[in-house]
This record gives sequence, structure tokens and C-alpha cells, in this order.
Amino acid sequence: MNALWKATAVAVLLFAATLIETSCGDTYRPVATVAPTNAGDPSGSETEAVLQCCLDPSSVNAVTTSATSVLTAIDVSGDMNGGNKVLGFKAASAAGPVSGSVGQPIVMDYNRTIMYTASTANDSVALTTLNSSATGFSSYNATISLPTGTKPIGLSFQYYNSSYSYMFVVNSGTSSTICPGTGSLGIINQSTDLLLGTVCLGSSAAPSTPVDAWIFRTHGKVFVLSYNASGSSTVYVVNTTSYKVTNTFTVGKGAVKMGQSVDGNYIYTLNNTDKTISIIDAVNEDVVGTVSTANSLSSAAPVDLALDMNYNDTTSNTQYNHVWVLLADGTVSVYDNTTPGSLTWVTSMSTITDAQLTAGIYPTNIAMLRDGTEVYVGLGNSDKIAGIDTSMISQSAVTSSLALTSVTVGVHRSTSGTMTDTASATYTVAETTTPIVNFVAVSRQGTGSNNSAVLSKAYASTVSTTVYSYYDANGNAVTSRPEADSTPTWCTDSGNTTTCANLYNGTAVVTGAANGSTPINTYVTTISSPAQVTYCTAPSTDTDGQKECPLTTPTFILGRN
Repeated sequence: MNALWKATAVAVLLFAATLIETSCGDTYRPVATVAPTNAGDPSGSETEAVLQCCLDPSSVNAVTTSATSVLTAIDVSGDMNGGNKVLGFKAASAAGPVSGSVGQPIVMDYNRTIMYTASTANDSVALTTLNSSATGFSSYNATISLPTGTKPIGLSFQYYNSSYSYMFVVNSGTSSTICPGTGSLGIINQSTDLLLGTVCLGSSAAPSTPVDAWIFRTHGKVFVLSYNASGSSTVYVVNTTSYKVTNTFTVGKGAVKMGQSVDGNYIYTLNNTDKTISIIDAVNEDVVGTVSTANSLSSAAPVDLALDMNYNDTTSNTQYNHVWVLLADGTVSVYDNTTPGSLTWVTSMSTITDAQLTAGIYPTNIAMLRDGTEVYVGLGNSDKIAGIDTSMISQSAVTSSLALTSVTVGVHRSTSGTMTDTASATYTVAETTTPIVNFVAVSRQGTGSNNSAVLSKAYASTVSTTVYSYYDANGNAVTSRPEADSTPTWCTDSGNTTTCANLYNGTAVVTGAANGSTPINTYVTTISSPAQVTYCTAPSTDTDGQKECPLTTPTFILGRN
């Protein structure tokens, strides 16, 4: 079982410029200032969203793991924080059984005007309305309550035709009042925001562990994937009219993810334990093929996939006949699905070197631009993402290393300044901030003349570790410092250093390739986490003022839907 869905590292060029401020009295106050090289071109009312955890807005210095989550709206037209919405609960607090098996905790409705957020702890789905004439959010609308103990971990809301009115909730709870001893699927009418029903999956004798759901292109049925590490995993077919399980069949061991062919007739499951892909005939509801993900380059387990999921988008995506699979060691494999019901291996490439793997770097997830020109992989435990120019992939060789580009992202700081404490002693304070990526997503892109490189963007959320080191006038380490404030709970003192987590979190943005001709290394900006926009009232008496701001951790980006 691979535990792999932690922090992802995004690759974007350059980083935010920094500024040191040394004010009078006893305050050393470093301030990160963003210096974008490109303000971005207008893209209409396009908005992406970042799910942040966890802020307690009732207290300036209180940040706990049980506090409320925050949604941040990214204004794609100007590459900036468009507004924050405190949800009032911790969203998506449960993870799947293995890395990558947690469902998508936030989705938008078909018209991209309402955001839905699942709360595992509260057994509910929240609705948050986006402003129609400005960036950010308007009112917090409502909460859809689910049966007690359902523990939702993901939402499924695919788009195919001109409209779509149902949303499905993947529930992992086995102590549900409706479905005791097993998982379930919730059905929500998006037009009325009502829970229409809860479908039990499995039984107490044969419990299910649902991790993903995929809506068939006709909207008449939903395929729900249930994880099983030791034996074959189960797929439940749920009728969207009768709210009943109409069929079940098995796929490979440890199934964690689902995707579908561009024509909507076939569904693929990634099977983490036996390292295979199961091919499902979605019309006849049976498995028609199994493909091994092992090849001469890697035998690691599959953890994520990217492909053109738009049923009516068969001509605008250069990769519409390809399925991209991410393996646990960072290898990316490409399969051709031109022949219905089959997958033919095309090529593979390594996004992480052996030395990086030894150092603990791992892939977080994979994301593909809507036109298929660029694919991105987050490199967890590092400050980078890998960009893959799909026009350069080999059609016959084992590897396509020339297609790869590594991009560095996030706020980096390596600065020093002076500080005078409450005892009038003057010290030198050296600060080093290192970002780490935890998720990568892509913009929805424009259409027609608006489908430009500026709209083809990758978003990489980053968290940071900041270390303050203190020295006297002679360069000796200072281990005892009389200060006006105590060290915050999220900072740790050790010797002459203070280590603080998450002081410069945010979302890095990089432009992608347009029609395979524009390089991806154009740095745009780094968007601050909400705590650096609101709730930050550090007292002027702090010797390390920045670390007194309550901060949040970005955990998920809602990119192209």
C-alpha cells in the first residue's frame, strides 16, 4: 500500500521578490512582496478555487488542525487572490486508503456559479456562491445535510451535454445511520440543492470502501469504485432514476482512480496493488481488458491519471486518444486508446531522478491542459513541478526525456537583518524560507481567439518552512533571547533557531504551451494564502512579527472541471 498523496511540488520559473523591513524599537519584520513579471491578460469571469486548511478567524494567533477551512477564489484574468470565504468547518478531513485515492472534495455546478464543498467531519455538503459581476464569493448559501456517519470524501460532477443537474457524493463512512457497516453514494439535485437519496454499497457482511465515482455520458448511471487491497476491487453500477444498485463486477486489486475514454463508452480504473489498468465497457457493464502498468522503465504502482474527459471535445485536444498514467516513482506512461476497449503503450518518461527519490521526493498528482499541449506533475517534498510538452513525446521509444522541463515555484527567501530585543541587545537574524508543492492543477483555458498561452496556466499550491537563526555582533549563536512575545504554537525553538511552518503559503502560477509552440517557463505570479490578505494583525512588539499571523495550508486546487 503506497502512502503517497501528500504535498506536491510544482515547477514554475522564478519566485517572488522579497523585501526586508527593519523598523524602530524591537521589531524585525521581514515582508514577502510579490513581483509578477506578467500581470496576465483578461479571460472573462474565469475563476479557479483553492481549498485551504485550517484557520480560526476568532483568534489572531490560533491555527489548529480542527479549525475551519477557507476557500480562496483565484481571479484568472489578473492572477490574484480574488477573495476568501471562511467555510465554518474543516472540509474533506478524511483521506482515501492509499495515496491518491481521496476523492475531489470541491466541485462547481455546470454554470460555474456555485461551489460545493464536502465535509467529512460534519457529514454535509456546503454551497458557496461566486460573485456574478466581480471576483470572489458572495453569500454563503446553504448546507446540505447527509445522514449521520456517511463521511463524504469526494464529489463527482462531470460535464457532457448542455446541462447537468445531479451531483454525486462518495461516502466512506461505515457507521452511517442509513447504511450501517458499508459505504454509500449520495445523490444531490443541483437545481434544488436537495439530497434525493443515499444508495448503500455492499453490506455489513461484504462492506465497500468507495473511493471514486464516474458518471456515464448519458447521465443514467454512475459507476462507483470500491477499494480492496487484498482481493479484487468492486464496481457498483447505480441507476440515477431508481437510486438502486443495478449491477456489480470486479476489477483489479487496490483500485483507486477512474477515468473514461473520449467517446464515453469505456471507463478505466487504476489498480494500485496489482499494478494494472482495468478497461470497462461502460455500455455493457463488464471488464473487457486488463493492462499492466509495469514496463522496462518502472514497476511502481499507478496513482493518478489524466486524459481528455470532455465527451464533446474530440477535436480540440491533441491528446484525446491518449491516457496518461502517473506511477508512484514519478514515471509517466502514455497509452493509446484509439482502438475501442484496448490500451496500447506508447512511451514512458521519468519526472523524478533516482537521486531525488532517495532524497524523499515523490509525485503528487498529474494534470493536463484542456488542449492537451502540456501535462504537469507535482514533485512532492520539493519546490518543483515537471512540465511535459506533449508535442515532443516519442511515439516509439521507451523514454521521452526531451519533452520534460523542470520549473521551480513558490516563495523563496534567504535574507538577514538586525533585531533589538527588549533588553536592548542587538542581534543578527538570518531567515531562510523553503517552499514545498502539495498540488498541481490547470486552468480551464479559453475558447477560440481566447485560447492563448496566458490562459493556459498551471496552478501549484505550496507550503513553506521558515527558519530564523540568531547571532550576536561577533557572529556567535544566540540561544537565549529576551523577547516581547512567546513563540507561537506552530513554531519550534531549538538552540539559536526558530522554525515556523507555513508562513509564506500560496499558489504559484505558470503559463502553459499554446498549440505546442509557447514555452511553459513564463512565470506569472505567486498568489498569497488568505491569511496574508486577512486576519493578519501582528503586534508591533513582536521580534519576529511575520510568524504571529494566523496562516492556512492550501490542500486542493479546483482547476479545469
